[in-house]
Amino acid sequence: MYSTIINKLKRIEETENVTIIYAVESGSRAWGFESKDSDYDVRFIYVRKIEDYLSLYEKRDVIEFELNNIYDINGWDIQKVLKLAQKSNPTLYEWIHSPIIYKSSTLWNNLLPLLQDCYDLSKLIQHYYHMTHQHYCLQQKTVKNYFYSLRTLLCCLWIIHENTSPPISFIELMKSQLDSTYVQQIETLISIKKSSKESYISYDMFQLDKYIEEQLQYIHLHLYDLKQNNHFTHNDFNLAFLHILKETSR
Repeated sequence: MYSTIINKLKRIEETENVTIIYAVESGSRAWGFESKDSDYDVRFIYVRKIEDYLSLYEKRDVIEFELNNIYDINGWDIQKVLKLAQKSNPTLYEWIHSPIIYKSSTLWNNLLPLLQDCYDLSKLIQHYYHMTHQHYCLQQKTVKNYFYSLRTLLCCLWIIHENTSPPISFIELMKSQLDSTYVQQIETLISIKKSSKESYISYDMFQLDKYIEEQLQYIHLHLYDLKQNNHFTHNDFNLAFLHILKETSR
């Protein structure tokens, strides 16, 4: 599958006339709890030719290449990425820290310190808290919904307890932040999810429901404890953008 995805990325570069500087897996495969029928959520960051950025007519800052039962492949323009990074965009944060990397580059590696330093923990925890509510407060929840709820819940707990940005790996979050009472149950659910379809529903979740609801109350008490802490200037990002354009236009 890896080589197939690499070939698809090469086709995107050829057909769209762009340079892909970074590509990763996102979603459940990156988090470590994919189902039997999970698709491949491939995300990439690209740079256009310098004349495209100087044109009177703006090009779209998103490329949607393929969407079907197997692949979900799309990417963002570097200009969009740098603007979203300054807003601590959580989706971009997860791309940056994905453990499954299909393509990287020197340009991307040089940009990473700036991107990693700009993230505001107060914005991340609020995002993860609201995502937990969104996935958990459903009338009928699949095992997938529980994992999505637990992952974002544990991200919140990590931020509160560690005062650093959370890892992407669900296993790492679980070992560090999950109450030990529930570890065996969650490990069993991971095995079930990996061998079942996305729509699988488990009905014996009373204790887990109680735990999630208690932790949501706890997180809400600490939701606004963190102060905004950005270490960047707009000029830093502008200079990074100009450097990338110069290097890719050579």
